[in-house]
Amino acid sequence: MPYSPLGGGILTGKYHRDKTFPDGTRAVDSAWGDWATSFLSDKVYDLVDVLRELAAEINCSTSQLALAWVLQQPGVTSAIIGPRTSGHLDDNLSALDISLDESVV
Repeated sequence: MPYSPLGGGILTGKYHRDKTFPDGTRAVDSAWGDWATSFLSDKVYDLVDVLRELAAEINCSTSQLALAWVLQQPGVTSAIIGPRTSGHLDDNLSALDISLDESVV
């Protein structure tokens, strides 16, 4: 059972290379300390860029793609998510409606 399948928000696509972090996110919340520089490396940004492109191709959000991928892995029966808003919850739940091609999974 995966915990935090969106990597603390990293796989939502809200963080962009060379852009200011969005207000209200962990990257700007002082309680999280140096979270952003610890996790948001060039390699991670490269991965998220690919996820954004693939999500656009299949007409879903980056979050939905990441969650659908996790949920379609062998042996995964559920995932522990932590949406902060009802909008995040709605977006996350929509991942259940996505069936990924074998080339993606």
